[in-house]
Amino acid sequence: VNGRKCYELIGRTGPCEVCATGRALAGRKREVVERFVPELDRYLECRASPILDERGEVAFIVEQLYDITDRKRTEDERRESEATARALLDAPDDVIVLLDMSGRVIDANEMATRRFGLSRENLIGMNISGLFPPDAAEVHAARLNRVAGSGSAERFEDAWEGRLYDVVFYPVRDACGAVTRIAAIARDVTERKQAEDALRRLTHDLNERVKELSALYAISRIIEQPGASLDEIFREAVMVLPSGWQYPEDAVARITVCEREFETEGFLETPWRQVSSIAVNGEMVGTVEICYLRETPEEDEGPFLRDERLLLDTVARRLGRTIERVEAAKSLQTSESQFREITQQSFDMIYTCYHDGGIAYISPAVMRILGY
Repeated sequence: VNGRKCYELIGRTGPCEVCATGRALAGRKREVVERFVPELDRYLECRASPILDERGEVAFIVEQLYDITDRKRTEDERRESEATARALLDAPDDVIVLLDMSGRVIDANEMATRRFGLSRENLIGMNISGLFPPDAAEVHAARLNRVAGSGSAERFEDAWEGRLYDVVFYPVRDACGAVTRIAAIARDVTERKQAEDALRRLTHDLNERVKELSALYAISRIIEQPGASLDEIFREAVMVLPSGWQYPEDAVARITVCEREFETEGFLETPWRQVSSIAVNGEMVGTVEICYLRETPEEDEGPFLRDERLLLDTVARRLGRTIERVEAAKSLQTSESQFREITQQSFDMIYTCYHDGGIAYISPAVMRILGY
């Protein structure tokens, strides 16, 4: 190889673009250059060390080549792995923070920087106690200590700046199985919780409407029983009433008509009371009452729902019309009885007939007068 150029020894026909030897000659100091050599499919590190003569001039160059392919490829793989991990961390909408055992931020994803309003460089190194109000920071520190001590993940919900988060603290273990880091992952579940709450309210309202309708249908069946007296109707109706209210286990009922009372067992008049009047032919003759035996959450009308007021008023109207119907039937029966008594004993022949259907009724005097 004596007399040959250094670049010829690695399969090249011309000097390298960045030549360590050229730099060493110019600067009279050692130079190190790393390059990929396609001709060899290897990474090489070139060290060029100038040897100076007594005048300080470069007498010759000692050039050393090292094969660093494995190291470079390992570094490339590590960088690619780190880039992949960073992309995976930044991809979700979750806030992800890696903490040491003291609560200091070691790393954070892009969503965490946006949520805390800090750059990644500023966020790393901060303690979690500096990111939250003192009371919240104290609670989070206690959770971190529990996770570190037990080695088990802890999940909880946390409200922050008007948003609701589903948070998990995961223990991160080293090769020996010891917990050395804690990963905190927070997911914004505000919209989901709002949707769940809306669904629960809708389901609750629907169930209440079903209960109210069921109670109204049951009372309608009671009222429509053929031959039932008013006392029987009121006695059965008062037992059904509590089932239509939001808290039937705490509800009692009373129907008062013309100073007569029909109550459920254990009826007690309490401050949590709802009343509707029973009117007959425009005159108030009684009331329908619902009482709660214990205090319940406030609703539209004290502890009562708006639809429960509508239900109570509907029941009161139905009972009023029932009384009117029963009294009208009694009056009609009395009138017919009086009419029949008069016609049965009259010496005159009295009859009724349809316009085109012949005689409908005729008094017994027909036998004396006409012989029929």
